[in-house]
Amino acid sequence: AEQRPLAAHAAARIGVDRGLGRALADLRALLIHDDRVASAPHPTTGAPRPGRVELSSLGFVLARERAGRDEGFLFTVRGGHNGESHNHNDLGALAVFLDGCPVIVDPGRVTYTAHSFSDTRYQEWAYRSSWHSVPSPRGLEQGTGREFRALGPTRVGSGMSPRGWRVDLSHAYPLDADEHLERYVALDPAEPSAVVIEDRWDLQSGADTLLHFMVVGEPRIVTDTFVEVGPGLPEHGSERGTWEPAPADDPYQRVDWAGQLYRLTFAQSSKIRGGTSRITVRRRTNDTRP
Repeated sequence: AEQRPLAAHAAARIGVDRGLGRALADLRALLIHDDRVASAPHPTTGAPRPGRVELSSLGFVLARERAGRDEGFLFTVRGGHNGESHNHNDLGALAVFLDGCPVIVDPGRVTYTAHSFSDTRYQEWAYRSSWHSVPSPRGLEQGTGREFRALGPTRVGSGMSPRGWRVDLSHAYPLDADEHLERYVALDPAEPSAVVIEDRWDLQSGADTLLHFMVVGEPRIVTDTFVEVGPGLPEHGSERGTWEPAPADDPYQRVDWAGQLYRLTFAQSSKIRGGTSRITVRRRTNDTRP
């Protein structure tokens, strides 16, 4: 009996002339914020929450600390190429969740317009690699087209329970033939558990290499090597860290992130040709906080 009034209410708020994509997004927002839906009972079963998902044809991996549960760390990392349909230039992009809460995320899309399907598509911030959780070697952004690709993710470890994956990003950017860049992401099973992100490179001199991470909630410096991001506590060894809010003038971005999406950037000096950056995301608790 309650479904009919709610459906009518949804139709009145959404409208039938706004396109399917916008209608679904508005319905999603309604279901999140409508008091009648928020107070309704939710099922306790459903998604299987597997410990590991590997979609090799898409170059996508998901790893969960505790199979079947939201508790603990979860991360994803992707490969593929930058000529895919509806592509964002985000090879090597990762996401990290802790207890089901976002720490490092993908920004998602903005409202589609004619500009979204034109030659100027990648002028939009949400489709550029510099606004995803990927490196910018020598300050470069990823190239557009199928020739800009990633190799992997490839399992690191042995047996049926690999803890990490490696993605070769050397061909994702307009790098010279003798330059190399790869990313390694793993679950560290030690106590307390953590997600380890290592970027390794061999680059010519030039601008600094930047490591970008899209995070939810404004970061806060704890010490010289720790930054607080929501429920997570990333540890870094970079020369400096900065952050800035992502543009929040799009309806999709306002619904998804409510103005709380930030780009956290760590700069690595260009004075060293070969280098390794290690970011370790731990749980933020009173016990582990420096």
